[in-house]
Amino acid sequence: MNLPVYYQAKQYKVIDLQVAREGSLAVVEDGRSRVMIFDNQYTLGGTWVTPNLRRQAHLPLLLHEKPAKVGFIGLGTGITASGALEHQAVEFITAVELSALVAESAARNFDQFNHGVCHHPKAKVLVEDARIYLEASKESFDVIIGDLFTPWRPGEASLSSLEQFHAARQALRGAGVFCQWIELTQWTPEQFQIAAATFRKVFGHLYLFRAGFGTGSVPVGLVGFKSGSPDWSTVARRTDFERQAGRLVDPLCRHPEGVAMLYLGEFVPPSEYERQINTLNNLRLELSASRQVVLLDDGNHYSGARDPWLRLLDKQSAALAHQADLPAALRPYPRLGALATQFELAMEANDPGAQGIAQRLIDQIAPGIRTDAGANWALWPGSMTPWEFLHLPGPAISTQSPTGESDR
Repeated sequence: MNLPVYYQAKQYKVIDLQVAREGSLAVVEDGRSRVMIFDNQYTLGGTWVTPNLRRQAHLPLLLHEKPAKVGFIGLGTGITASGALEHQAVEFITAVELSALVAESAARNFDQFNHGVCHHPKAKVLVEDARIYLEASKESFDVIIGDLFTPWRPGEASLSSLEQFHAARQALRGAGVFCQWIELTQWTPEQFQIAAATFRKVFGHLYLFRAGFGTGSVPVGLVGFKSGSPDWSTVARRTDFERQAGRLVDPLCRHPEGVAMLYLGEFVPPSEYERQINTLNNLRLELSASRQVVLLDDGNHYSGARDPWLRLLDKQSAALAHQADLPAALRPYPRLGALATQFELAMEANDPGAQGIAQRLIDQIAPGIRTDAGANWALWPGSMTPWEFLHLPGPAISTQSPTGESDR
């Protein structure tokens, strides 16, 4: 009873601290970022990764011809959901958040970072269990986006269960798009294969996107369609529409070539995983992931600097260069995205070869992206643009978003 509610570290300034039946929630700042810390152990979002979080909304929204009605599974800081407000095509947003503490804190402490999404006339926030809400509600959506979750926390792995994917697919309109984001560095290859097999059992196909080129964090989107597959003519029309509207300023998300740089293609797990489906009855993923946490065993996880992720990235991007998944004009760009990750790794290692990789990136980035005066290059999905690294004149680097907030 005498233990403090929040173990305050010296580098953190506590902005807000609330305690309720679901636990404690501290909102803290460390000089560069404001974050939520749940029960002293789990960080929800962070303002310093705002571009990547909003990109988790941008990418699935660009896959739908007219994403008028959008649902979010999880709110967190509200920054991911706020990305939908940068799309002219979006008419209404429904965000379903399990924790009342989190929903209230997003509105009270992150309003200036999330476009005021909690109070926005085009949005509503519901405090509900999203899985049960999708099953029970008569609402339907053009796009549903699942926020990042940790597979070992009690109940969270249900977000990658057969029942959850069925509920999400049922809640989609005819041409609907579903995207569940996972932080791949928290998953083993075996756990990912189980989730992939479970997803494919419901949607038939699984397509992968990633939110950025960085290696410390690897958010990967599992994308399925109620019917059909990625239509790159739709992506071209959507990027053109949002580019003309002027709200969406992420440099890659304004062009189909940029979206293709973040595309990893269709993923098919080995056949032996077809019978290892994650359901609410067996909790395969929760038991496996929590066992590893208890045993302090993270050596088998994916990581941007470890072989499993790099092998997956290379395999997927190489396959796309020879398949019809992409129009011929876009096929070089997944490989270019893989090169951008090599650039990140080379910078981290202080590798002299980073200079050559940076120049190759500059030479191969689509001309339309390079000359896009409306793009905010501070939102580049890596730690530094190749122009900055080489100290070369390049695209103008703006530090302001359309709403006047700082994005860095």
